[in-house]
Amino acid sequence: NSTLFTLIALGALIIGATYWFVSSRTQEPEIVISPTPSETPTPTPPLENLRSYFGADIAPIELSNTSNPSTEFNNQLGSIEIAGGQVKKVSITSAAKGSAEYTPSDLMDRFLVNYPPQLKDALGTDTIILLYGQREGFDTKGGLLTDNLVQRRIILISEVEDAAEATLADTLRGWEPTMADGLSGLFNFNKTKANPKTFTDNTYQGRSLRFKNFPWPDKSIDYGIITASNGRMYLLISNSRESVFTGIDQLLRK
Repeated sequence: NSTLFTLIALGALIIGATYWFVSSRTQEPEIVISPTPSETPTPTPPLENLRSYFGADIAPIELSNTSNPSTEFNNQLGSIEIAGGQVKKVSITSAAKGSAEYTPSDLMDRFLVNYPPQLKDALGTDTIILLYGQREGFDTKGGLLTDNLVQRRIILISEVEDAAEATLADTLRGWEPTMADGLSGLFNFNKTKANPKTFTDNTYQGRSLRFKNFPWPDKSIDYGIITASNGRMYLLISNSRESVFTGIDQLLRK
């Protein structure tokens, strides 16, 4: 009997060992999945200057030495293709300046605009002249036009020197009584149609503006001193409400 039990026990051990060996050989190997590395986002370049805010879409204008640049300048503006709401940088040159581009103060000098001498001293080197596709238009009674053709407006933007920040607002207020006389040729409006007769306060995006319409907001002088998202302060002068609002929107984006 002991021999029989021994054989049974030995057989059980052999069967168990065989089962373990077979099962261990056929067990599925453990699959280790390595995590997929996430892509590092490409950093957005900082908006350091006016070119980075307004892009590289450039429209060239070359002025001659004519004594009356208004007609020539506005004719060339009229030939530039622009869509409603679009902004293009205008690169203005002339034989007198060679290859150097006009700054906003250069353009005002070319149009013999009489402005306070302190204004030029207050402005830095980061400047831009823009053409804007104006969509907002009004009829003779001030009614909003629904089928208005795209018109062209100008936005002049210049960096303000740190030392001039405190006094620039007063300088501009002092210029207001003669500002329309000086800018009417450049901005192409009828200065006799001023409405209101004096400059008035406005706000947009929490920023203070001053304006005068000729006679409605689609032809105006709108100006403001705006701190952009890059921390720099800029003076904007434009000839419509819509265009100055667009300039501010661009300067506040990040």
